[in-house]
Amino acid sequence: MNAIIGLLLFAAVSTAGAESVPNTARTITSTAQHPFVEGRRFQMSGRVVFQNLADIVLEDETGVVFLNRNGRFSVDEGDQVIANGSFTTNVIGQVYPLLEGIDTISHGELPRPESVTVDQYRSGAYDYQLVQMEGFVKDVFSDEIDLNWTDIIVQCEREPVLVSYISKDKNDAKLRQLIGKHVRFYGIIRLFPSGGLRPARRVLIASGVDAFEPSETSASDPFDAPDLSQLRRATVEDILMQNRHRTSGRVIAVWQDKKLLLRTAQGFTTEVTLSDSPLPAYGSNVEVSGFPTTDSYNINLEHAVWRPCDERFPYEEDATDISPDILLVNEYGNPGINARYHGQTVRLSGTVIDLSERDGIVTLGWETTRMTIDASHVPEAFSKLSIGCRIQVSGICRMSIGSRRTGRNVPHDRTVSIILRTPSDLTIVSRPPWWTPGR
Repeated sequence: MNAIIGLLLFAAVSTAGAESVPNTARTITSTAQHPFVEGRRFQMSGRVVFQNLADIVLEDETGVVFLNRNGRFSVDEGDQVIANGSFTTNVIGQVYPLLEGIDTISHGELPRPESVTVDQYRSGAYDYQLVQMEGFVKDVFSDEIDLNWTDIIVQCEREPVLVSYISKDKNDAKLRQLIGKHVRFYGIIRLFPSGGLRPARRVLIASGVDAFEPSETSASDPFDAPDLSQLRRATVEDILMQNRHRTSGRVIAVWQDKKLLLRTAQGFTTEVTLSDSPLPAYGSNVEVSGFPTTDSYNINLEHAVWRPCDERFPYEEDATDISPDILLVNEYGNPGINARYHGQTVRLSGTVIDLSERDGIVTLGWETTRMTIDASHVPEAFSKLSIGCRIQVSGICRMSIGSRRTGRNVPHDRTVSIILRTPSDLTIVSRPPWWTPGR
């Protein structure tokens, strides 16, 4: 029996050693689906149809294949080349072909992308092909896992399309200027399997910022948009597919350099992230226009602009005295956040355990709890504060949950902070004793 097993093992090893080198786009792609090919060689000839800092994409009669270039090698799109390399494994166990050498045989015409609709994009018929699409840029943000990648959400008809590109300098200011504008863009459609924290997804990979071109010159009125109240019964998926919406209300809190909370006439709380506009004053009545997002509790607006509003809105109610523990327990009595206090005026007391005057941030501490007090808009509130002071604060409670985004997991960032509105929202109850062990 042992002899038979030995012969079988010898035959298997001999067969493995005799395996041919993958030499087409199809065989390289299929080989990368196997887990035990680390170090195996490949070689193929083909035409360069696309490239970015991460990959060179080659096409032959069997299809296309992404070869990881790791920022190396110089070729032109349209070149006929011979490429070689080996298979390697990334940190989450996925096998990919690593390019180790490439020779240009001849030069050719630049590949031309084919114009497709969003339905054609979703159909799968154009996967791994160079395509051109058009739509409105809704959002620009850094990838949550690899910060070298920038993600762009483009609204194409009724569907959001996730576009990604890789850059060393992370200069996405040009793209952010396109938010809300109609653009034409091109790239190659790629399917990513689930792995690590990522779900399976279809992504259009762009070569860089230059792959986006504005297709309209006249700026439309951002306030010529539907009212946000129309989305109150919408699903998360419907909210993420919307273009600009507007709402109006009273500014009940401002913080950092682009954030504000609105209380609408219907009593809803809307968090607004401005694009480049200066912050309105606390207590002012404004109309805002931006792109709807949701944290699964509230409908908010991002990349927004604002203007004064003549409509009058109710003032916030008197502060409710609370303990910090109430804010850190969810509706089921488990550790979490108490979302019903979001946007409410609260008052609590605690001891300062950390202080950053530059950022306008104070951390209050209790036996088992920590909480952030944000006075970034009124830093003078901390002018006479020191660590160890016992203080009482009144302000707007903010539950930060994180926005749902196309192609990303459900947000898991959950923090609670109190936003100070005026310097008088903070009162020093007592100071730490002058006598310390050091003194």
